[in-house]
This record gives sequence, C-alpha cells and structure tokens, in this order.
Amino acid sequence: MFLQIVLRGISGVGKTTLRKLLTAIFLQKGYKVIVESKDEIRQEVARSRKIPYSYSNEEERMVSFLYSSRVHALLHPFTPNGPFNNAILICDNTHVNIKQLKESEFCIDDSSVLAYKRVLIEVGTFSSMSSKSYRYPKIIARQRMQMEHSDIALHNWCQAHYVPQFWIDDHTAIEDGVHDLVESLLDIKNK
Repeated sequence: MFLQIVLRGISGVGKTTLRKLLTAIFLQKGYKVIVESKDEIRQEVARSRKIPYSYSNEEERMVSFLYSSRVHALLHPFTPNGPFNNAILICDNTHVNIKQLKESEFCIDDSSVLAYKRVLIEVGTFSSMSSKSYRYPKIIARQRMQMEHSDIALHNWCQAHYVPQFWIDDHTAIEDGVHDLVESLLDIKNK
C-alpha cells in the first residue's frame, strides 16, 4: 500500500528537517521513499535556467504546476504494481491553505479513487517561531494568517475522512521520538 505523508507548517519551523529524519529511517527499514518538495523544485528551475529563482506569480504558478503534476503521477500510476507500489511519498510544502493541500491531492473526497493512504503531520502551529521571519516577514505573516484560517476546516475534513493527524513541536529535536513516529506511520501504512 502506498502511503502519502503531507507535512504542514509555516516556512522555517522544521518540516524539511523532519522530512530528512523520516526519509533516513524509512530507507534504513528498506522502504522506497519519494520526496516532492516545492523548495527543491524552485532550486531545479533556477539550476536549469542558470539564474537565481525570483518569486513572481508566473514563476510560482510554474513551480506549483510541476509539483502537482509530479504528485499526481505518483498517486495515480499507470500500473498498480509498478515500481512505486508500496512506496512512501513525503510531500514537503507549507500546506497552509487549501490550494496548497489540493496541489498535493490531499483534499480528495472520493475514497473510491484512492489506492493509497494519507497522513497529515503538522510541524508547529500558525504562531510558531520561524527561522525565516526576519528574511521574509510578509510571507511568514501571510502563511500564519492562511494557516490559522484553514485549521478548523482541515482538521474537520481529516476527522470526517479518517485521515490520521500528528503534531510535532516547531524546532524540536525529535531524533529520539522520530522512531516512534515512524512505527506509527508504518502501522497506518500496513493496516
């Protein structure tokens, strides 16, 4: 069974650090792990163009398209027993608003089309400290507002669809606790 893990939280709270810890442990246990990260796609775009990434609505639309296309291709494979069967997909994005959650195909209501299981892991809250607050104060303020306004609807949606939710404190050294989290995630995957 394919497991999709969606990480959620404002920029700079530790999602990527958590993703790297989870990836390392899943790989040690012999699982295939696929990571889709909008930040890494931005870096890919900059490398391919040989110019630094500069935020604009057009650039961000292109990055969102690339990200959502990759996630869609992984969640809806052409062959059910293909090379990504039984893999773990980690979606590393802020996911602070419904549009971003839909880019990761997280808010799909039709359970008949789902051939995979989903989990939401929130890192921090909308009021968490961000290591990026000083560099990008307007972006962080916008993310805080969007996360706060989408919290109740998202949590209600997860409960209504039996999607497990986990919460991790921001900037927490969870190296010891990450093994327990991985075991919980594998229990969900293998049920």
